[in-house]
Amino acid sequence: AAPAAAAAALDASIAMLARPDATPPRGASIDLTAEESPGLECVPRKVARASTGSRVTDRKALEERMAADGWTKEEKQREGSATVDKYWIDPNGGKKCRSIIEVARRAYPEYVSESAAATRTAKKSLEDLIGERLIAPGPIVFSWPMTGEVRVRAEGILNASGKIWYEGNEYVPTGFARRAFQACNVDPSATGTTFINGYDYLTMKGSGVRIKDLR
Repeated sequence: AAPAAAAAALDASIAMLARPDATPPRGASIDLTAEESPGLECVPRKVARASTGSRVTDRKALEERMAADGWTKEEKQREGSATVDKYWIDPNGGKKCRSIIEVARRAYPEYVSESAAATRTAKKSLEDLIGERLIAPGPIVFSWPMTGEVRVRAEGILNASGKIWYEGNEYVPTGFARRAFQACNVDPSATGTTFINGYDYLTMKGSGVRIKDLR
């Protein structure tokens, strides 16, 4: 009975695959939406990302300036595609720019506005803080966690270079943090992350100033 049932199941599968509507032609796209396929409702739809960075403040005025200065526009359709690539060609040297914002950055910065994300400055390093005289070289302490019972503590010397001298070696803050965990026999995974930001747990021993608050 078992072989007969298996054979019947195989025949049914072959018959289903033989149906003209069972298998789409090679290369055909399949549109699986939640409405047509309720079982796939968990599949997220594509969502357009919000753009960040630079933008042109006055496109019309910029294009008028570009026309007056001799910029030309070239359009080229990709082979085998409906996509058209656009290029703006610099009259001085013929360099191609792939977008209006690239043109503005290159030749007309007065028409460019940077968003907060684009103009955000990098956080200061220990060397920067020393250079701005916010801290001075001297004893520095790594302590984790910053509140509650301290499980990892190491004291080093902050050099003028911004490196931390500890047990015969120089470290950047992250390296110093890792070495502190090793010295105290504590698994770094106890922090709940694979990356330990040493800056967050550094304090100048003499003044008690937290490095995190100065960056």
